[in-house]
Amino acid sequence: MKLVTNFFLFCFICLISISIKSQNVTANIESDSILIGKELFYTIDIDMEKAESIIFPDSTSFVPFELISETKVDTTVIENGLRFSKKYGIISFDEGDYVIPKIKIQIGDKSFSTDSKKITVNLVQVDTTKQGLYEIKSSYDKFSSFEIFKLTLSNNYPVIIFIIFLILLIIYFKSKILRFFNPLLNIKPSLRPIELVIKRLGDLEKVNIDSKEGVKLFYSDLTFYLRSFFEKEVYNRALESTTRELIQGLNNVSEIKSFPISKKSVNRIEEIFNRADLVKFAKFYPEKNTIDLKPGEVHTVKFNIENPGNKTSSGTASFNVSPSTFGKYVNKIGCFCFEKQTLKPNEKQEFVLTFFLDPKVVDDNKTKNISDVTLSFTFFGSEYYEKGKI
Repeated sequence: MKLVTNFFLFCFICLISISIKSQNVTANIESDSILIGKELFYTIDIDMEKAESIIFPDSTSFVPFELISETKVDTTVIENGLRFSKKYGIISFDEGDYVIPKIKIQIGDKSFSTDSKKITVNLVQVDTTKQGLYEIKSSYDKFSSFEIFKLTLSNNYPVIIFIIFLILLIIYFKSKILRFFNPLLNIKPSLRPIELVIKRLGDLEKVNIDSKEGVKLFYSDLTFYLRSFFEKEVYNRALESTTRELIQGLNNVSEIKSFPISKKSVNRIEEIFNRADLVKFAKFYPEKNTIDLKPGEVHTVKFNIENPGNKTSSGTASFNVSPSTFGKYVNKIGCFCFEKQTLKPNEKQEFVLTFFLDPKVVDDNKTKNISDVTLSFTFFGSEYYEKGKI
C-alpha cells in the first residue's frame, strides 16, 4: 500500500515539473544602473508550447518606478513553441538603490512570478570647472517709442504692405463696391442739405391738400424741411426757435451777408411760416355730417367752433369742394369763410353757410353722374391776425 502511494506521488511531481517547464517566465532589464531621469526598459518574456490567455502586469507593479511607456505584446515562434514578449519603459527621479519586486503574471488559471530586480539610480555629475565662461553684457538704455515703432515695422512689414495695398484697392474700387453691395445693404449716398431740401419739397407735391388734415400735414412738413435746412446751413437754432426768432436770425444773416439770402426771400419765408402757424386754430365741426340736396334748392348748414386755448385767437377758413369739378356749381349766398373770425379763450360760436347747387350741374358730362360731393373747410388761426395784417 505504501509503495502504491509513493508511486502516485512521484507521478504527480513529474506532471507538475513538466507543466512548469512548458511555461517559462523571465524578466530582463537593459542595465542595473541608470542616471536619474533616464528611461529604463523592463522586458517580460513568456515561453509556451501553445497559446493561452495571459494577463500582463499594470503600472502599479513597478513601484517605486514610474511607468511611462509600454509596447504591445509581441509573439514569435521558437523551437519549443511560442514566445510572448512585452516591453515596459520605467523611470525614476530620485537617487538611490531600488528593488523592483517580483511581478505576478496570470497564464490561464495559473499564476507565475518574475524575479525581483535591483536597480541603482545615479545623479548626473556636473563638473563646473569645465563649464565655459561668457562675457557680461553691458547695460543699455530703454528703447524710445520711435525705435519700438521701427522695430515693429521691420518685423511686420509684409502685413503692413498688404494692409496698405488693400486700403488703396478699396478706395480705387469704392464706387463699384457700393454698387455691388447696395442691393444687399440698401446703402444710400448722403445728400447735401440743399439737395435734400429740394427733394423733400418735391415730395410735398404728392400731399393731398383738399382736406383739413392734408393742409395741416403739408404745412407741418414744409416748415420742418425748411427749418432743418436752415439749422445746417444758416442758423444753428432754427429747429428750436419760434417763427419770430427764426426770421430775426435770417435778417441778421442777410445783413452781414454770411449766407446768400436776400431780404425779399426772408419776407417770403416769413409769409410761409406765418401761414403755417395758422394751422393751430380752434376745434371746428359741422352740425350735420351729411345732407341730401337737389340742384337749385337753397340749403343752410351750421358749423360749431370752439377756442380751447387760454388766449384769444383769430383765424380764417378756406372753402374746398371735392371732386374739384363740382366747385364752380356750388354758389355761396352767405359764408363765414375768407373773413377774419376772433374767439376769446373757451368761447364757442356758431357759423352759418348758405348755398345752392347750380341746376347746370346735371348738364355737365363731368358732374352729371356724380352723386356724392364733399364740402370741407380748413380753419386756420394764429397770433398773426393780432398784428392786424389780415
